[in-house]
Amino acid sequence: MTETLLSIVTINLNHRDGLQRTRDSVLTHIGPDMEWMVVDGGSTDGSVDLLRAEDHPSTRWISEPDSGVYEAMNKGWKLAKGNFVLFLNSGDVLADGEVLGKMRERLRDGRADLYYGDAFRRNSRQEWVEVRYPDPLNLSQFYSGGLCHQTEFFRRQVLERFSGYDETYRIGGDWELLVRMLLAGVATEHVPFPIVYYEGGGLSQKQVELRETEKLRMYAESVPPAVDRDMRNLMLAREENHRLRELDQWVKQVRSRNVLVNMTMVLKWSLQKARKPREALK
Repeated sequence: MTETLLSIVTINLNHRDGLQRTRDSVLTHIGPDMEWMVVDGGSTDGSVDLLRAEDHPSTRWISEPDSGVYEAMNKGWKLAKGNFVLFLNSGDVLADGEVLGKMRERLRDGRADLYYGDAFRRNSRQEWVEVRYPDPLNLSQFYSGGLCHQTEFFRRQVLERFSGYDETYRIGGDWELLVRMLLAGVATEHVPFPIVYYEGGGLSQKQVELRETEKLRMYAESVPPAVDRDMRNLMLAREENHRLRELDQWVKQVRSRNVLVNMTMVLKWSLQKARKPREALK
């Protein structure tokens, strides 16, 4: 019997169309040493009918109520048979047909306990753009942009060791788990290619205030105070460095302009400044 190398776990609640897209992407490219595990939260929109009709031998599923996304994700990895676990949300699709094949060799090699790749997501103009993550991964990433959990391949034994996700978090549990792992020295490895197309617009993006509250809780509970202070100072230094770089670019642009153009811009600014007091007196 073939050992299960990878379990792809999909969490779903009343998102039948998204579940269908993820199903088509995963089951088209899945190998004999992989499985697709669906944890449905008791959907009433036809998602369960879709699952009942599924006859692919690599598919397993359950449908029952849960308390939230992290209880569902914990159910998923606990039920998974694979040595590694990848979470794809309902609606997410693999970046291309080669992703699972390229990851197979890395997962078999097993040098890391957490592999992570890059991702495609939509920008404000609804265009797909590639998001590239740092190599190596360090704590500062979670004081800035975070990491897309749909790009992360966890060794299941490591999820067991860390007891999975803290279910008292509503939207920040994936960050909190990764921070605990990084501080404990879990071995990570970046794979230099996109793993997934994901739509974005999840809970952490819709509930900004809650996201920031849970981030502060995570820093307080999981990060030593001295490290937290150093990380915050590092972020301030990065912001100042960015501001100075922008200023330097502006100075270079000014120096490269024609002198007459610069004089014209100064005159225009002076006239605008002189006009405002007169308009205020009317």
